[in-house]
Amino acid sequence: VTAVGAERGLMQLQSFTENVGLIGIHHRGQFFELNIKDSSIVWEASTWGQWKIEGRSDLYEAVIEAACGPEDGTPLRAPTADQGLAPICKDSFAGKVRLRLWHRKSGRRADPIFDLESDGKSGAVEVGGSLMDVDGTGNSDRWRVEAEMSPVVRGLLAVPDPYAFVPDWWMPPGM
Repeated sequence: VTAVGAERGLMQLQSFTENVGLIGIHHRGQFFELNIKDSSIVWEASTWGQWKIEGRSDLYEAVIEAACGPEDGTPLRAPTADQGLAPICKDSFAGKVRLRLWHRKSGRRADPIFDLESDGKSGAVEVGGSLMDVDGTGNSDRWRVEAEMSPVVRGLLAVPDPYAFVPDWWMPPGM
């Protein structure tokens, strides 16, 4: 299972951000993918200890929930636009995870594919970035966002080779 909800920005367009999300599930030889290109993704995270991401496409619906205790997290440094590596992230490999997946028929949740729960604390969880101070008051404890692909990015993904028109000096390192 891989699930992510985040606000991403582009290095070259620092004022441009978008909320993104993805759920990828490998189960018994099948891959179920819910992403913002063709699915509704809603994710919710607390400053520490609770995570939930829900995805809905025409074919599937998934809900992933994770939790861990306050003592389970380790502060980490992560890259920032203006401070270099800063302690704005917290990770743990002690998350307790529940994963549910259903078929969808006629626009509704239908037959369950599975409902699984970890038997211990073994899920990798993370929180970081602006969630540490979502509303600028220092009092934020929860972030709930519906991921949405910007029209600009959607248009670029429709082009067979979107990088063909991008000048080399504008490309991110490694592209």
